[in-house]
Amino acid sequence: MYIIPKRLCSSVRDLPGRCRHNWLSAWGICFVFNRLVILGGTVILLALALDWLAEGPEAPADSIPSGEADAYMIDARIDQYSQAGDLQHQIIAKRLNHNPRTDLVTLVAPAVRFKDKESGGAWEVTSATGRILPRGEGKDQAVELIDQVEANKPGPGSRFISIKTNSLTLYPDRQYAETDDQVVIVNERSRTSAHGMRAYLDEGRFLFFSTPEAPVTTSFQAAPRKQPEQ
Repeated sequence: MYIIPKRLCSSVRDLPGRCRHNWLSAWGICFVFNRLVILGGTVILLALALDWLAEGPEAPADSIPSGEADAYMIDARIDQYSQAGDLQHQIIAKRLNHNPRTDLVTLVAPAVRFKDKESGGAWEVTSATGRILPRGEGKDQAVELIDQVEANKPGPGSRFISIKTNSLTLYPDRQYAETDDQVVIVNERSRTSAHGMRAYLDEGRFLFFSTPEAPVTTSFQAAPRKQPEQ
């Protein structure tokens, strides 16, 4: 046992030999321990940083740039069924994109297919592009078809209906369509052109509109036309 005088040692040299050795040993252990703590903390921080860089920061939903899709499908197909389990309509497209900001679904080369409620004939409406509008509360689903729009319904024998226009808003559940653009409707016996149309496809009933520059015109022919190629 060593008794250190009350006078504080001015340096390590003032301590007795073994006391000096113990003091240096304790100081050395403390120094090594501090280095280990610092080194361990550095390793943990480095691991966390590497993990953050590998995964990347999670982007909130509202940080997605406007117009950028949060989901898409290639060769997409959407089947809409009634509550009774019957197929109401089908939407197919080469590509489908969903925009989370507007809830719009844009379509590339879409085709909408459904069967006429009255006759059971199959309608197919195609276009270059299109979009599915958000379904509001109590509203029917609407599909906007844009550019090179064609609606075709083959019938028995030589009968058919073919509609061509530049844009068409289709409500497939109600089998109703409308456009304010120039439209041409052709069947096996007649050809009608108009500037705007309201079409009740399940009933085969059409309302045509005109302007002073584009009146409604209809021409008939004796020999039936051939059905357009699909």
